[in-house]
Amino acid sequence: MPNPTSEHPPLKQSLYEIPGFNTNTGLNATGNHVGKLVSFLHMFIEHHQHDMQTLRTCLSTGDWAKAKHLAHSLKGASGTLGLIQLYALSGELNQAIREQQSVEALMPFIEAFEQQWRTFTEAINALPIQTTPANIPLRTQNLNDIAGQLLNLLDKGDLQARTLMLDPEPLLRSAWGNKVDTLKQQINAFSFEQALDTLRKIIVETSPPT
Repeated sequence: MPNPTSEHPPLKQSLYEIPGFNTNTGLNATGNHVGKLVSFLHMFIEHHQHDMQTLRTCLSTGDWAKAKHLAHSLKGASGTLGLIQLYALSGELNQAIREQQSVEALMPFIEAFEQQWRTFTEAINALPIQTTPANIPLRTQNLNDIAGQLLNLLDKGDLQARTLMLDPEPLLRSAWGNKVDTLKQQINAFSFEQALDTLRKIIVETSPPT
């Protein structure tokens, strides 16, 4: 079986040239699959491209709870993908929001993030869009086995958690109801740390009494 990192050597080299990106972290999270990593990076941009605009709105309306949630989610998603510069900047922004610094004091953090975001998106948008990653083949329809596999992927920060949700979603929804919506939203946003907490709570809440 060929090494997936050898399938697109020029593309792989382009990834290593992206400023503020730990390519090895991203590759480790996709099983060293270059095409999948590029696809996930495009998805990340699509999902988070309006975050700073939303954050500015939250601050102008005094919605500190939503601002904290957004900054924390962005920090987790950046870390999962190995976007070390965005991770550091969103971490500083997250801390400043937690301290409820003035909106004026928060602006330099937001502007610094936006500047790095533009650099990152320009580099990613210059890469060819890859085929959407294939779903992970399910070897079981056992709810506990699927939940265990998902827990493992989220705990490792493995980006395949995002594709694992697709096929068994009807089964998960029949067992967990609307709780799946929050979990799916967090996974799609690459907020794996939050998704892991959510999944653990779902398992506890839906487990039959012993």
